[in-house]
This record gives sequence, structure tokens and C-alpha cells, in this order.
Amino acid sequence: MYRTSLTVIGVLAIAAAITGCSAASEQSPEIATLQSPEASQPSPEQSESARPRARMDMTDAEETALYQPWNDCMAEQGIGGKSDGVSKPGSDMSEAEIATANVACENFMPLPPWEEDRKNPDAIDFMERVVACLHSKGVKYADVVDDPSSEQLSYSLGGPNNDSNSISLGMEVGEDCMREASQQ
Repeated sequence: MYRTSLTVIGVLAIAAAITGCSAASEQSPEIATLQSPEASQPSPEQSESARPRARMDMTDAEETALYQPWNDCMAEQGIGGKSDGVSKPGSDMSEAEIATANVACENFMPLPPWEEDRKNPDAIDFMERVVACLHSKGVKYADVVDDPSSEQLSYSLGGPNNDSNSISLGMEVGEDCMREASQQ
């Protein structure tokens, strides 16, 4: 009987030790997650590298979610939404107030897709391929827009006389040309 009691106590002690070890490891896992307040809402002090980046293949829902922190920030500044429960559209604000809001929210503004980013040394080649594709599809007036004040390269449609055929056809085939140019 004594020996059986010792065996039972020994088994219980081992079980308790095992349970204690596993409980201790379950209580404090140190697993990195992608969903943290800091990751989804960068502070204004964070560098540009912390800004989210748009992708050319984003769905509308993904794009909406990507821009939501910026939209929220601008709304807090009184632009494009409600601030303190009062609707304050940006058109009622002075240029200085709008500039201040832009500075306050700039770290929430997504970077352009890498293919269109001015900092990408291949971006101008990409945009030239897009314009060449537009021309090949019958768009008479399409040009690369290389505005040094913008982070993003783009293209314009319609030429100096706003040719409606170039604009409508360019709008129709533009996404296809962007996709084709990204595959080259």
C-alpha cells in the first residue's frame, strides 16, 4: 500500500511538473504578429519606410483598407469627414489649414506602387512602356507625366486639345496597358 501511494504521488508529481511547464509556456508566448496598432497606424515621427505601399494588383477593398488610416487622420484634421462630431469639409478650410493637415497625416499616405514610384530607377521605363502600349491600342494622344513635385509617375490622355477619343479609349485600355507593361 505504501509503495502504491508513493507511485501515485510520483506520477501526480510528474504530471504536475509537466502541466506546470506547459502552462508556463502557454502563458507567455512571444510570437510576432502582423496585426499590431503600431504596424497599422504609424506615428508621424516614423520614417517614410514605415508608410504603407500600394500595389498595382490591389482589389478595391484592399485599396480602401490601405487608405483608411490616412482618411481617418485627415478626418481628425477636419478634412473629408467629421472632426469632434462636426462635419468640416476641406473646401471650408484655408490653404494653411489644409497644408497643416497634409503634414500631420503624411506618414499615413500610402506610397505609390513601386512600378510608378519616382524613386524607382526603372519607373520611367515602365511608364514609357505603358504609353507605348496605349499608342499600340489606338490612343493617339498619350504622354508620360514626369512631375518632379510628385512621388508618382503617370501618363496623360487627350493631348493639348483634350482629344475625347484618346481620353475615352485610354480610360478603357489603360489598366490593360499597365498590366502588360508590368509583365515585360
